[in-house]
Amino acid sequence: MIKSIKQDLSIRIGLVIFCISTLIGIIYYSYSIHHQNLAFNNFTKQHTKDISEILTLQLWVFDFNTTRDLCLLFSQNLGVSGLRLLDHKKGIIFEKNIPDEETTVHVSKELRYEGKKLVGYLDIYYTDSPWQQQRKSAITIGIIIVIGTILGSLIIIHFLLKHYLSRPLENLQKSMSLLAQGQFKKSKLSTQKTEVQNIINAFNNLATALKQRDVEISQKTYNLEIEIKERKQTEKLLHSSKEQWEKTFNAMNDAVTIQDSDMRILQANKATLEFFQLKEEDVIGKYCYELFQKQDFPCQECPQNEAARKLQTYASTMHYPKLGKSALVTFSPAMDENGELEHFVHTAKDITQQKKLENELIQAHKMEAIGTLAGGIAHDFNNILAAILGYSEMVKDDLPVGSHTRNDINQVISAADRAKELVRQILTFSRKGVETSEPLQLELIIKDTLKLVRASLPTTVEIQESITPDCGSILANSTNIHQVLVNLCTNAFHAMKEEQGIITVKLAPLELTRREVMHETGVSEGSFVELTVRDNGCGMDKNTISRIFEPYFTTKEVGKGTGMGLALIHGIVQSCGGFIKIKSDLGRGTAFHVYFPAITEKSVAVQGGQAKSFPGGDERIMAVDDEKIIASMYQGTLSRLGYTVTTYNSSEEALEVFRSSPDSFDLIITDQTMPNLSGTELTRKILQIRKKIPVILCTGYSTMVSEEKATEVGVDRFVMKPVSRSDLATVVREVLDNRKSAATHQKETAEQ
Repeated sequence: MIKSIKQDLSIRIGLVIFCISTLIGIIYYSYSIHHQNLAFNNFTKQHTKDISEILTLQLWVFDFNTTRDLCLLFSQNLGVSGLRLLDHKKGIIFEKNIPDEETTVHVSKELRYEGKKLVGYLDIYYTDSPWQQQRKSAITIGIIIVIGTILGSLIIIHFLLKHYLSRPLENLQKSMSLLAQGQFKKSKLSTQKTEVQNIINAFNNLATALKQRDVEISQKTYNLEIEIKERKQTEKLLHSSKEQWEKTFNAMNDAVTIQDSDMRILQANKATLEFFQLKEEDVIGKYCYELFQKQDFPCQECPQNEAARKLQTYASTMHYPKLGKSALVTFSPAMDENGELEHFVHTAKDITQQKKLENELIQAHKMEAIGTLAGGIAHDFNNILAAILGYSEMVKDDLPVGSHTRNDINQVISAADRAKELVRQILTFSRKGVETSEPLQLELIIKDTLKLVRASLPTTVEIQESITPDCGSILANSTNIHQVLVNLCTNAFHAMKEEQGIITVKLAPLELTRREVMHETGVSEGSFVELTVRDNGCGMDKNTISRIFEPYFTTKEVGKGTGMGLALIHGIVQSCGGFIKIKSDLGRGTAFHVYFPAITEKSVAVQGGQAKSFPGGDERIMAVDDEKIIASMYQGTLSRLGYTVTTYNSSEEALEVFRSSPDSFDLIITDQTMPNLSGTELTRKILQIRKKIPVILCTGYSTMVSEEKATEVGVDRFVMKPVSRSDLATVVREVLDNRKSAATHQKETAEQ
């Protein structure tokens, strides 16, 4: 229930009157108590003095009966509750109404005659009962006066408030209720000139003003509703635009950040967080170089320097060694409406894989260049070797067994074989040679090669080997594996100071997962055989390791290295489907880990075999080679085996002779690379003349023909120069015998 102002003020004023009356009553009561206490104290002092003087005189004259009568009289006084009189020896003369506890005031006094001679002791017990009765009467009268004053004041206040405050305010309240309902009606005026009337006047003025403002507010409210509607539409468009911008910002695959002029990151897209594998709060507020370069100062080559200086977009390729990544970085300045720099848009496109492919492409171009060079010299060099080898073998046959000259010729033949192998290795390195791979047990070749390595190194170098038996087979060429180990051990020896140190060779099988080979081109997970060659030499830095397989790159002094050894190893291992990893610490040594894919084939190719006699025959052979010395070598070698050999240095001349007399020859031996008419073209034309004649195609090297292409043309056997006498004799005999067997089988079939 809501109180009225009249009731509220009445209660408050009543409380004030009550408090004031109570305070007055308390003051009056306190004053009365104080006055009564003062009167009581004066009474006790004066009464005690009077009794003491009277009783002292009676005790001095030893009139004890009179003394007792006086004590009885004194004890009957309204203010005395008890009295005791003792002689000078503390014997009791009179004692009446001695309380167990002190009631109000206990006065003890020594009685001395004329203030000197002790005649007794006096104990008087006073009570304030009469004064307490007076206090109660005073309190009762005060309370009655206070209550009467309060009630009278409340009645008077009630009528005054109702007349001067309550009724005017009720009228004002009704007018305000109507005002709240929108009825701007003035309140009734009072006849008295009071503050309430002023309030009513102010209210009436307010009602008039509110009526005017209501019209204005209605118009402004209408305008505001239109403005709010438009603003909501604008906010909706802004929100939609922001969402679209954020989606576009985060949809970009490149790492995009917004940075201030100090390169502090203000905003980063989703690709940036994925690039660093960080949360947004770990990126925002950091400097660009803190994240990308892991350093506390800007990069000198950063494109932001030029972008800030010229206020134009600049881009450059940045490498981040600590992240192991490369990126195409673009800094674009964003300007405000005044043309001042607001922030930078930093874009980092991850080109790590692209750079890797570029490096691989550059390496492939280098290899291709080396291959072109190797192919260019292979043909001529193989022709020279073919002549050296062929004529040396013919000279050897003419020398007596056991002679010094025969032994010397054997050295020439051996040197020619090594030169032949060298050319084959160069072509292998350039991936242009024809490799013959076979299943090999790697541990056997490694053990045999280590014997040669030990013999070639000084005794100050210790070779420690750890070779796992039956570590598996690989598909490779035994000579290539021999070359890999020799070159690695030679490099390890050259890395040692003062030709002293330890070379550790380890061979073991292992399984590599997809993750372990994912960065190796053309390599799949599975079983591998790992060859490790470790030394405790000088080691290599990262720059050297990155270039170690480049052709002609060497860290040795001029004249002490060609830079081809490790490049050759790289080509051999890749041709086997393997790869190489290097671990090196400066001052501590280097370890080469060579991984060859293992195969399930358990058989091992047998190197060498029993010596065979050179097969011969009496057939007629046409030998065609633009090198006279090679043609003559064919004639000399095959004639000694019983064949009739006719040689030609021009393929066109040989074709004309064959066209004129196609049945005069049983076999054609032709070189591939010849002017005007190549070996394959000569073969086509000869086979058009006579389909069944066998053809042997020899080549030192040619980019135009392979064994498959030669077979498609109709060649019976494809032979790489230089060819030894035993190989030449065997090939010639096999080709002739195969054709004879085929002709006999065809004839028997026709007869049936």
